[in-house]
Amino acid sequence: MADGYALTAYGLPHAMGFLPARDGTRPEYPLTLDALIDAAAEMGLAGVDAPIPGDADPERLRERLAGRGLRLVAECGCIVDGEPQAAAEQLRRAATAGAKVVRFTLSAVRCGDRRTLPGGWAARIDAVAERLR
Repeated sequence: MADGYALTAYGLPHAMGFLPARDGTRPEYPLTLDALIDAAAEMGLAGVDAPIPGDADPERLRERLAGRGLRLVAECGCIVDGEPQAAAEQLRRAATAGAKVVRFTLSAVRCGDRRTLPGGWAARIDAVAERLR
């Protein structure tokens, strides 16, 4: 097992169905979380880094990961763009799935262009701090 290396869903945005190709098409059969888990195990990696689909059973996911000898880094979206209860539920689902690490983004800004954030970056950091309290 490659200690510390994970296969990340966001590194494969088109294949996972998250992002259309330039021509607007999406894959007919996007990779599922189960397929990502299988690929990581076949590559001898330590885990997967992916969002937990809303229809996924976190307990089944925990068992599946354990059965393949993998760990999970749960991707949980933007921490301030949704309701606080949604973030708390994502944390509960991630814990049930066995994740010891979760990742929330601070914004939906792509490539670091923070100029587009309403109120600027300082206001965003204040909102994140408030949400975490």
